[in-house]
Amino acid sequence: SFSRHPNVGLVFSDADLIDEHGKSLNRRLWQHTLNKKGERDLRSGRAFEILLQCDVVTGATMAFRQWFREAILPFPTDIPLLHDGWSAVIIAAVSDIVSLRQCLIQYRVHERQCLGIQPFNQTRRAADLEHISRLTRRSGYYSNQIQKLEAIRQRLNVLSTFADARLPSTTLRARIRYVERLIDHFCTRGGLPSGKFSRAPLVLKEL
Repeated sequence: SFSRHPNVGLVFSDADLIDEHGKSLNRRLWQHTLNKKGERDLRSGRAFEILLQCDVVTGATMAFRQWFREAILPFPTDIPLLHDGWSAVIIAAVSDIVSLRQCLIQYRVHERQCLGIQPFNQTRRAADLEHISRLTRRSGYYSNQIQKLEAIRQRLNVLSTFADARLPSTTLRARIRYVERLIDHFCTRGGLPSGKFSRAPLVLKEL
C-alpha cells in the first residue's frame, strides 16, 4: 500500500486470535474491534471521523511512514487514549489510512492481560457499576471524551504550523473545525439536566 499509494500514511490489518498456549480460538480480532459498517466507513475516506470516537486500530497490526513520528510524539499521558489510538487518529488527520482484511499476525488472548481483547470467559459485572448513577456515568464519559478531543485539537493546531507540503493544510483546518464542533456537542451532552422533559429542547437543538 505504501509503495503504490503515496497518500497512505498508515496501514493496519486483522489478526487471528490464539490462546496462551498458541492454540487458535477460531476468531479474528476485527470481530471485537471493527464491524462491517466501521470497515466500510474507513474505506470510504471517513477514517478520521471514525477514529475520533472509536479506537479500532491495534498497534501490533499497524505500520506507518517514518516521518509521522514528529506528528505523534510525544504521546500524551493524561488522556483516555492509548498510544496506538493516538497515533492512528493523528495520522488520519493528515493522510489516508488503509485497512487490510488479511490476518497478518496472531493476537494472544490470556487471563492475565491488562489491555486489549478480554478472554471470552470473562464478562464485566454489572454489579461493579451499580453504585454509580447513570447520570454520573454519562457525565464521566463525556468528560473523558472532551479531554481526549482537546488534546487532539491542540496537537492538530501544532501540526497546522508546520511549513511542510506533505500536510494538506485545507483538509487539516477542516478537521480541526470538526473536532471543535464535536467538543461543543459533547459539552452539551455532558451537561444535560437529569429530567427527560428539561432535556428535550437541548436534544432537539443538537439533533
